[in-house]
Amino acid sequence: MSHKKLTIKSWSLDDRPREKLISKGAKSLSNTELIAILIGSGNNKQSAVDLSKHILSQCVDKLSVLSKMTINDLNHEQFWIMLLSRSKSILHFTKISQGGLNAILGDPKLIFSTALQWKASGLILFHNHPSGNLQASESDKN
Repeated sequence: MSHKKLTIKSWSLDDRPREKLISKGAKSLSNTELIAILIGSGNNKQSAVDLSKHILSQCVDKLSVLSKMTINDLNHEQFWIMLLSRSKSILHFTKISQGGLNAILGDPKLIFSTALQWKASGLILFHNHPSGNLQASESDKN
């Protein structure tokens, strides 16, 4: 049985975050709805509201925690990919691997199998340096 995502466009106008913001004002929105408006759109499996719920769950459901987070809050390297459609909209955003304090491996098999699974036309690869150093290391370049 095929499970289709219920898109925000299929919601009643009164329940859609953007329309609710226009008709009732920002104070009528939940934190999840505010973040959904900032995100702009979901992906093939989750609406912007669903993605927002996930983001907030990582921050103890508090905007104050989310607002203070930076990439430097990670004390280990992480390798992420963003998969894009032909029109360059985001299809999927996922962590591929987690490394140590100064090294990480982005396995090409995982990267390409995920891209193929999502039928991506483009992808963006990125990772952090817990040290805060913005310069690419020699292993990053190779």
